[in-house]
Amino acid sequence: MITQQLKIWLPASQRYNNPGAVMWSTNLWEGAIGKASNGLVIFSTIEEGTKAGLKTLLTYYRLHKLQTIASIISRWCPTSGGDTSEYIRFVSDYCNRGKDDFINLEDLPLIFKAISIVEAGKDYLQLKLIKQQFSKI
Repeated sequence: MITQQLKIWLPASQRYNNPGAVMWSTNLWEGAIGKASNGLVIFSTIEEGTKAGLKTLLTYYRLHKLQTIASIISRWCPTSGGDTSEYIRFVSDYCNRGKDDFINLEDLPLIFKAISIVEAGKDYLQLKLIKQQFSKI
């Protein structure tokens, strides 16, 4: 168990149970318990934070018709938020897909896994947990 004192050394996405680094908005996310000073939603559990990130991806895919890694990551991490081209390259390489290849719904858990690695700067989130949460939305 990680103590509160040690938690401050974790990446923000991990510290706030928010592996996709979902920003605070008017959405009332299930499991949201607050807003961090950097604008991230703080979730009560990693499962709730994972589910929120996956719901966001699903919204991009279905509602906004963003169906390539490049289009998804360009919205997920606009240029004002960091090096979008490097982010796209990492996710594409991790998923073994071209940045402009059309993706399927089944690709979203692996894409989210790659996003969580970029946001935390390390690989800590299990794909099994991601797939479990994806099956619940």
